[in-house]
Amino acid sequence: KLNVGLNFLAAKLKPQFSEITTTLRMDENMTGAITSIGNPVFKPVRNTISLKLSDGVLTYGTVNNSGKTVSFPSLGSNGLRTVTATPTTLIHNTVTNATLNFGTLQVDGETKSNITISGLSIKPGHRYNLILTLKTCTKEVLGNSGLDWSYPAVTRWVNFQQRTGIEINGVFYPNG
Repeated sequence: KLNVGLNFLAAKLKPQFSEITTTLRMDENMTGAITSIGNPVFKPVRNTISLKLSDGVLTYGTVNNSGKTVSFPSLGSNGLRTVTATPTTLIHNTVTNATLNFGTLQVDGETKSNITISGLSIKPGHRYNLILTLKTCTKEVLGNSGLDWSYPAVTRWVNFQQRTGIEINGVFYPNG
């Protein structure tokens, strides 16, 4: 009940958003760097949320089909081996099937399109660290035209150190 004059209201409001900090990192055995990250987006998300103070009921707005863009810093001219995005704030009720889609991702000179990380569980009011480690193939690639290749390990002196790697058309690629 409000009285004439000054009235005080004390309330504790619990955040109803989720926050995800996304990190892409390369496995130590990979060569090169992450040189391009195109259009990373979390889905599903809502445009708005309303809280009814009298009973605490939350009402979620319409679904934003475009999703929420993840903002990564500049990768520089040489790229980075580990890159962490600015925390992404999401509005949505509890989901167990959220996705993170990369329109394009270029790593070690190789570009892939439409990479989807699916099955993400997200609950309102929680902060998450999503760490994605990029690794090389661990098995011999066979059966596809153009992918039947195998390079024997070779050892070379690089910067006064003996290094193991592979050699392709006279170019040495050290491990790591």
